[in-house]
Amino acid sequence: MRVGLLVCLVLYLGDMFAQRDEHYSQYMFNSFLINPAVTNQQDMIDFNFFYRDYAPLNPVHISSQSLSVQMPFHYNSVGLGLIFRNDNQPGLNTTSILFAGNYKIKLSTGFISFGLEAGGQYLDQNNEEFTARDESDPLYQNESQWLFDIGFGLHYVSKKWYSGISLKHANEFFSDKETSLVSQYNLYYIGAYTFQVGKKWEIIPSMLAKYAEQSSIKIDFATHLRFQSNVWIGLVVTSEQELGLQAGAALNKLKIPLKIGYAYETGAKAGGLSSTTTHEVMCVLSLRKRDSFKKIEDTEYSNRPLFF
Repeated sequence: MRVGLLVCLVLYLGDMFAQRDEHYSQYMFNSFLINPAVTNQQDMIDFNFFYRDYAPLNPVHISSQSLSVQMPFHYNSVGLGLIFRNDNQPGLNTTSILFAGNYKIKLSTGFISFGLEAGGQYLDQNNEEFTARDESDPLYQNESQWLFDIGFGLHYVSKKWYSGISLKHANEFFSDKETSLVSQYNLYYIGAYTFQVGKKWEIIPSMLAKYAEQSSIKIDFATHLRFQSNVWIGLVVTSEQELGLQAGAALNKLKIPLKIGYAYETGAKAGGLSSTTTHEVMCVLSLRKRDSFKKIEDTEYSNRPLFF
């Protein structure tokens, strides 16, 4: 039993390390975590909290949480943000602090943004919990280190659709050093389109594609049904045979507007050797930067896909 668990853990760890970053199921509601160019897509000060919890193999516990804030500056052409993130995986704990900024240019049909993020990651790799291991295997080497981290992004958004690409951990992409299991770049693409159905309903398909060094491409397909821009439900299917359901609401009538959401996901991990059940919650608190700002439902930016 213990040997079988160890084998599954080894395969799962290899897959997790190769992916480097775990993205959230509800990424479309805070793409700032994936692409720094998305900073300041609304004329608001946004506080975002995400928590993801899943345990593919008992008694292993895996979780990810992030807290971020973003706000506009200089007539909303500049956005600044701060990200604090922690990923807890078997044998590896990663803590990240990133500062992000973007510059937004208005075009005839929408906006294009260029983003940059920089900060650091603290990697704490500790495999003492494994009772059977090969000391010469790099997967089992205990290691703790701070790594400089930088990322770039490009994002276009109009009233009906958006599209963006980003490179996370770009310093590893341009480095000529040998890549380690826990130090790899990630390349992302995100996109979405809004179909109006009557006066109150919208159907919003979206996609995320992720390529991680030493790993295969992962693609998430999602479709959300939104009512009056305030309530939504969604279905997610991934290239790794995962299936997810989402639901949430934007409470714009509150004095301090609040967005809440929940996602459930189930599927296969590590080549089908383990079954994963994931629970994820999000909470977004929006503050007006100044009293002259219009209400959320009246702003030009509020109708953009999945930016409530």
